[in-house]
Amino acid sequence: MTVNGILYSMMDRVQTDLGEVFKPMRRWNRLVGTLDDRVLKVGLYGARSLAWMQAEQFAHSSPKDFDRLLNHLDIRFTEIGRAVLRPKRWWVRLGMRWVRNGEIGTVADRIALLADDQLVTK
Repeated sequence: MTVNGILYSMMDRVQTDLGEVFKPMRRWNRLVGTLDDRVLKVGLYGARSLAWMQAEQFAHSSPKDFDRLLNHLDIRFTEIGRAVLRPKRWWVRLGMRWVRNGEIGTVADRIALLADDQLVTK
């Protein structure tokens, strides 16, 4: 199996497991079928391509450039993290609230369910 194949199967497993703690995910999967899988695969391909390109930049950089590149990446990922934590767009915040309201049980319940080795996914 290829690395992409392994990553795709992991994404499928996560999506299925999330359906155990977020019931609307099951409906979403039935509604869109494989469309979201195809979108995720394109995104994963792009992310892996970008990561490889950045790794090549690091490999061919001088120590001074290495530090500059690393600082630039650190700033970018910090910005992404902030955007995920506190999205600026109202519709993203609304979507996140919808997800939170659709979750089942307490945080501890969800962690226990997702950590359970007996969780059967198909």
